Amino acid sequence: MQNLTRERLDELDKDPAFKEQLRGLAAAREEYCSRTGWFGETHADTNLKRVMNGYLDPDTVLKTTLHVLEVEQRLGRQRREEESDE
Repeated sequence: MQNLTRERLDELDKDPAFKEQLRGLAAAREEYCSRTGWFGETHADTNLKRVMNGYLDPDTVLKTTLHVLEVEQRLGRQRREEESDE
């Protein structure tokens, strides 16, 4: 919806069926987000619950993982170069 024109948003605002569907989707999302989920059920008795207070989006996780792998590769190359120089 973020890419819709103002005119299209105005049209949708006047459409009762669309608004009802949107309310249903919002309610479903709210219900889904309020669930405990696997981690909360599996680790309910640990202090790890604090970890899940933040949201880890997949893009950030992937970018961070790729960065760590890149750094590890670079360090591995440096070690091999230092060992070959000796």
